[in-house]
Amino acid sequence: MLKFHIGKFVKRVKQSIFDNALLPPMKWTSVFLSARIKAYESDTAEVPASKWKEKIIGDFKAWMMELPEEMPIDRKVDMDSCDLYTLLMEFTALRQEIKFQNREQNNTLRIQQSFIDSLKETLKLLKDRTSKLETLEQRIR
Repeated sequence: MLKFHIGKFVKRVKQSIFDNALLPPMKWTSVFLSARIKAYESDTAEVPASKWKEKIIGDFKAWMMELPEEMPIDRKVDMDSCDLYTLLMEFTALRQEIKFQNREQNNTLRIQQSFIDSLKETLKLLKDRTSKLETLEQRIR
C-alpha cells in the first residue's frame, strides 16, 4: 500500500513555488536595478571635467532640433514668467529629487537582497528541521 504524506507534499510544493516562482524574479529585480544604478553612475562619470560644457551644449542643441520650427499659436510667452533664478531653483530641486530617488533605490536593493538572504536561510533551516522530523518519524516507527 502506497503511503501519502501530506506534510512532505506541502513542503515540496512550498519549496518549488519559492525556488521557481518567487526567488528568480526577486534576483532579477535586484540585478536589474543594480545594473541600472551603476550605468547611471558611470554615465555621469564619463564626461571629463573639461568637457562638461560641450556635453551640455550638445544636449541642448539636440533638444532644440526636436522642437517644431513654428511656435504654437495658443502659447504666448511672457518674459517675466521664467527668470534665471526660477530656472536654477527648479534644476536644484530636480537634482535633489534625483539624489533622493537614487538613495531610495539603493536602500530598496539592500532590503531586497537581505530579504532574499533571509529567505534562503529560512529555507535551509526548514529543510534541516524537516529532515530531522523525518528521521524522528522513522525512529518512532
